[in-house]
Amino acid sequence: MDMFDMSHAPKPNANDGLHSPSSSRQFTPAECSPKAADTVETLSTDPSSERAALVKGMAAVQMPTLVLGVQSDILFPYWQQKEIAECLREAGNKAVTYYEVDAIYGHDTFLIDLVNIGGAVKGHLENSIHA
Repeated sequence: MDMFDMSHAPKPNANDGLHSPSSSRQFTPAECSPKAADTVETLSTDPSSERAALVKGMAAVQMPTLVLGVQSDILFPYWQQKEIAECLREAGNKAVTYYEVDAIYGHDTFLIDLVNIGGAVKGHLENSIHA
């Protein structure tokens, strides 16, 4: 996950002074060269540990859950929604429904495609009540 990280992983300390405008750290010209940028450490981690942290972060969600993904949505891509549904299942939620919509409206599909979105929500609510 990127934009809305729901994982249980520790977050970097925003007050570490490295990114603060008031930081007194002085950089040398060599550190600012394009060649030096190739050696900068990244914060990326092993994808399996990121997945495990995401599953742990979602463990508390144990109620019927509907996850909707829209194939043309670039703000919240369908593959991220699918990952959310998979992580919820891995975390023990046995009542997860993933519904993928093939529509041309992108993120606005949730506002425009009343038949598909409304039908998915209606079906989820009806099943949740009877479950």
